[in-house]
Amino acid sequence: MDRTLVVLIAGLALAACGGEEAKEDAAPPEAPTAPPAPAAPEAPPGPAPVEGYDWAMHGPVAEDPTAAYLSYAVPETDDVPLMFECRQGSGTVSASTDSGLTGVDAVILRSGEAQAMYLVARRVPSELSGGELLTIDIPTSDATLQAFRAAGWINMSVAGVARDLAAHPGSAGAAIERFFSFCAPAPAPSPETPGETATAPAAG
Repeated sequence: MDRTLVVLIAGLALAACGGEEAKEDAAPPEAPTAPPAPAAPEAPPGPAPVEGYDWAMHGPVAEDPTAAYLSYAVPETDDVPLMFECRQGSGTVSASTDSGLTGVDAVILRSGEAQAMYLVARRVPSELSGGELLTIDIPTSDATLQAFRAAGWINMSVAGVARDLAAHPGSAGAAIERFFSFCAPAPAPSPETPGETATAPAAG
């Protein structure tokens, strides 16, 4: 056989083997990766606190150990948009606010999804605003108060003017919890099981 022809056949055979090896070494193409699903936006926890204002608990004190107060205010001033007060274990909270107006019949409170309108129980003239200081009475079990206790903020609306009263992070939340624990009614004593009542021994 012609030597040139033999060399050509051998070259073609080597080229074919090299092509097969290249096919085996090549990695398969990667499938396109789907983009990550966008994260669901977190619901805002509530209104932002206002600089200078915060919730603080006052009392009980030695002169009156059964009374406590929770105020939203600028410390050491008369700027107190809302004040709660109660007697220990009473199960009732009185909320007071200076309306700056006269003749307001109700106050609306909201926290989270809980909201209610509360009729004014007492009113006195306000020397600070010239309006009236309004007081409403609310049981501690009220849904709006319990939502406020958990969330740390409440919205108050008087005569169509609404205001958010939000606690700053830190001690204010603990003060709110202490106040409501102080006001909550004491648990009722469990009834005695029949037959377990102690009896005095008979006289001998």
